[in-house]
Amino acid sequence: MNKLKNLPIGIQSFEKLRELGSNYVYIDKTEHIYKIIKHNACFLSRPRRFGKSLLCSTIKALFENKRELFKGLWIDSSDWNWQEHPVICLSFSGISHDDDKIFRKSLTTKLQYIAKAKGVVFDVDQDIKLQLTQLVESLHEKTGQRVIILIDEYDKPIIDHITNLKIAEENRVVLSNFFETIKNLDDYTRFVFLTGVSKFSKASVFSGLNNLIDLTNNKDGATLCGLTHQELLINFDEYIEQFAQKENISKDDLTEKLKIWYDGYCFFEDDIEDQNKHVYNPFSILNSLNEQKFKNYWFLTGTPRFLLKLIKKKQLAPTDVETKLFPETNLASFDIEKLPIHTLLLQTGYLSFKSYDKRKETFALGFPNVEIKKSFVQHLAFLLTKNENELNVFMYRFRDALDENDIKTFLFLLQQFFRNIPYNMYIKEEKYFQSLFYVVMVLLGANVDVEHLTNNGRVDAVLKIYDYLYLIEFKYGKDAQEALQQIHERQYFAKYLHLKQEITLIGINFDIGKKEMSSDWIVEPFLKSKINE
Repeated sequence: MNKLKNLPIGIQSFEKLRELGSNYVYIDKTEHIYKIIKHNACFLSRPRRFGKSLLCSTIKALFENKRELFKGLWIDSSDWNWQEHPVICLSFSGISHDDDKIFRKSLTTKLQYIAKAKGVVFDVDQDIKLQLTQLVESLHEKTGQRVIILIDEYDKPIIDHITNLKIAEENRVVLSNFFETIKNLDDYTRFVFLTGVSKFSKASVFSGLNNLIDLTNNKDGATLCGLTHQELLINFDEYIEQFAQKENISKDDLTEKLKIWYDGYCFFEDDIEDQNKHVYNPFSILNSLNEQKFKNYWFLTGTPRFLLKLIKKKQLAPTDVETKLFPETNLASFDIEKLPIHTLLLQTGYLSFKSYDKRKETFALGFPNVEIKKSFVQHLAFLLTKNENELNVFMYRFRDALDENDIKTFLFLLQQFFRNIPYNMYIKEEKYFQSLFYVVMVLLGANVDVEHLTNNGRVDAVLKIYDYLYLIEFKYGKDAQEALQQIHERQYFAKYLHLKQEITLIGINFDIGKKEMSSDWIVEPFLKSKINE
């Protein structure tokens, strides 16, 4: 087999990537870029490590008329008018923003650096608005061309301080004034492009920049970042073949496994049913192909602390992360003071569209893939147990019990696991224990469904392990017999009688005393023959 091309992991510079030549794989997105740069101003929200910085770098090289870098790409043979424009490129990830004073000073320094590099001089004693105005007008006058403004990670000065609303608000004011200035420079600009992870409301940040076309959930932005399945097959065939040989499975099975692990992001409602228009997390898929392993890559690169704090503050149960009733109106951006958790999870990449009900105008949201689901739930588990090693030991013991279909040992271990959770973290309600059970099952990779709808109500948990099906009802502060009786009275089993799997009914009751959690359970094999008696 020929030597494989290098994978562009961590390379955010289009110019560097193209100068490395044929030694690196490059996914041609220039046809998508061509569609968006026809507009005057655009905004794109995408999760971190989704290629936003590389996208900005590509647009920068295009407007700087570096045509030699685009040789062989789609846009090189298009009707694009190759013409050089002055480009102002700002990434707020590299601008200090510990408070609004530091933010203003750092932003001023950056503008001065750009001006000096482009041979433009302006009064350093002016405020930021006047500095930006003078920079843009001077570049336009000097070159005779309209100016391009590219801003990457626009929201970082806010999102990094979301748990300190005072600093976040002060930085928001600086941003709002800055963007208002850009709007007033419309006569001097050709294209303005902003990217970020979150999408704050226009009233909150973009009040002055009201001419932005939002590509976040738009068809033109749907596959602008990330890799489609077709792009994966075309550009990484040799990597897939090598990976399949290592795993000792067919290429088709390997690609299906990659899809389950890292695909599943959908950003446009009309694409929900078409999996070919879903995209892979580029960071995860590239690292997986490079290491020839299936593991968590993206999640460990830094889940925002503010997000975990917010989840804990709002007491969002793991079972409530995925939702079937997400109003379309909630796709709209949000204000700093009001952080709707599901909107934030969607924008930051922990959830994705799963279906859309046109009549109700609601989305169903779910984890995009295995990597995110397992990693997210595991992180929630760490918040509960505070002991990663202890959690891993329990997972091994849980798995052994289920592999042997030893459900009583499994339930005993579950009781011990719950007892090891710090007492002050308990929430005295049935939903809490149902959520903990869900966490354990997801970490085990088990097929579990909670609050599963039947003709006679919702069964708390349905667990499928090999040839066995467990129907589980939880109670808090009552008794296991009452939980089991509810399964019988509502005939939760009726929906599963046609299956060949053996059915087991389980009633579990939890209770919390002054300092200790206790539980009791009843396990009852279900005989389908009784139904006909």
